[in-house]
Amino acid sequence: MDRKCILLAISLILAAGRLASSATSEEKTNYCKDVAGWDEWHGLIEKYPEDDAIHALYATRLGLCSMVEMGNISLERAITIFDNMKESVIDQRKKETETKEKNQKQGT
Repeated sequence: MDRKCILLAISLILAAGRLASSATSEEKTNYCKDVAGWDEWHGLIEKYPEDDAIHALYATRLGLCSMVEMGNISLERAITIFDNMKESVIDQRKKETETKEKNQKQGT
């Protein structure tokens, strides 16, 4: 599958199903209990079984949600960790796509 499509899929699912909304910390929603969000993640895992970045984000979400439920970390901290990882994955995908496009334009 084309990297642009994968990047777009990751961006969309992460925007829609991340751990919390962009509301203030008092209003943050705990998406760990969002069945529809988990269904979306399971769909991504099935659609992109070889994509390590999607699997890593899924595993991170699973682990963070478990830690929040056990009381090991706060929801706010879990959101920060997940958002940082998500942004890192998206930035890396953008760089890979830009490099690929640049190389194609140069004929390499």
